[in-house]
Amino acid sequence: MRHSLYLVSALGVALGSNTLLFASGHGPVFGMTTPTDAKGGWSFDTGIMSRVGAGGSGTMFRAMLGYGITEDLQVSLSIPYVFSSAPEQQK
Repeated sequence: MRHSLYLVSALGVALGSNTLLFASGHGPVFGMTTPTDAKGGWSFDTGIMSRVGAGGSGTMFRAMLGYGITEDLQVSLSIPYVFSSAPEQQK
């Protein structure tokens, strides 16, 4: 019942909003993002991610290579390497 109330409330807010939200420049409205590449530009980004929880922990390294086809269109290749992962939970 409580879950349904949240869903109906969220749907009502989404449908009842008459204001459009636009990001400034490239990227999302909130948070950090990989910048887009200029036409013909290349980028190389890396990151280390970790997760700790009741089910265990995991650590991963990720490298991403990007190429700008146009100023607004980019293709990316992401290659993760998992150092350790949480054990799969039995159902």
